[in-house]
Amino acid sequence: SLHRGSHWFQTDPAQITQQTPAIEVTLVISIFLNAYDWVDAMHRTPHNMPEHMDDLDWYTFVSKPWTMIRPEWDIKVNNTNSTLACQEGYAYNDIISCQQGHVPHGREHAHHQTKYQPFYEMRMDGSGLPYANILQLRHDKIRNHLSVEQWDAVQAFMSVQYEQIVNEGHATMLQRIQELTGLEAKADCLSSDSNRKSKPEPIGGLETLDEGLIHFINDHADWEVELMAGYTKGVRPYSPLVSHNAAAVAEDEDAITRIALLGERNTGSRWVTKKLRQCFPEIKVTPSLHRWKHWFQEDQSQVHDHTLVVLVSINVYDWIDAMQRVPHNMPMHMMEDWYEFLTTPWTTARPERDLELHERVLNGGEDRAFQNICQHDFKYNQVVSCVYGRSPTQGRNGKN
Repeated sequence: SLHRGSHWFQTDPAQITQQTPAIEVTLVISIFLNAYDWVDAMHRTPHNMPEHMDDLDWYTFVSKPWTMIRPEWDIKVNNTNSTLACQEGYAYNDIISCQQGHVPHGREHAHHQTKYQPFYEMRMDGSGLPYANILQLRHDKIRNHLSVEQWDAVQAFMSVQYEQIVNEGHATMLQRIQELTGLEAKADCLSSDSNRKSKPEPIGGLETLDEGLIHFINDHADWEVELMAGYTKGVRPYSPLVSHNAAAVAEDEDAITRIALLGERNTGSRWVTKKLRQCFPEIKVTPSLHRWKHWFQEDQSQVHDHTLVVLVSINVYDWIDAMQRVPHNMPMHMMEDWYEFLTTPWTTARPERDLELHERVLNGGEDRAFQNICQHDFKYNQVVSCVYGRSPTQGRNGKN
């Protein structure tokens, strides 16, 4: 820990007006993991993020807004008091939940017990707005953790890539600490035998990641920020991101490097995606372009790969019939009468979770209403609902 626990955003106590314990003269070591394996690890073990648990598919996990509905025990607190001390010294607007939740009796050792102790950090600008997805959180976290080098109390600073410790051992890190502090590490810690035997286990890196996840991270990560932590696009320090066959194809600058499937719900696009992955294993086949295959797409200038887009369609008669029979993600259109289905406006009343977010948006300034803060990277006025909802009567995410 520094000002807060090692995972969380750090704030220089010298810049906080409220009374905060001073930090003694310190050497700070900031440890990073590449974006590919970090996102995969967060997906596998989603500590303190109940809205990102329950075995979500990778796309829902990485595209879902980094927030949740504020629990009742928080709402009882006077949320107009901006100086209220919440978990880890956060202000009420900067975290959900403000007060630590309690694990129910008998669930102390249950899988995902931290689902009862949510810890969603909001944007660091005091707006109370959530990050649009986990990658946006990561980018601000990298900047924040690197910025502590400028604190008056930080005498020395070093950043370490976890993969380097796995690959080379801890000796280089210990030697650097000796240089910065003048301390002497125990001799047995620096021996070649100790260095070899004490290499930690990799976090990720041993399994083949989903090609769609790789492509999503390639497109949505801020690679200028990633470079600040020592990582570059397409490089997974433990192992290659793609097969040797795919790498050989990539040597041709004009070669297609991805097949992206697009298609509305109930068009058979899921079957086509599966079949293309079976028939073309050497190339990425993703059920998404900018967004998931069902949704409106927007041109993203950061996408530079050579993509073949396959649009799957079905005739209007059978498509409307299928949409009525299987009305994914459209609660106001779950009716049996075909005329009512066709003539009912394509919308629904905004849920409370949206209205709560909108109030925070307005408080943050008018321009914030036009930022992509909603599910699937939509703006608030482009989708209902903005905040991802869960229903016991609906499938995991309505994808098909």
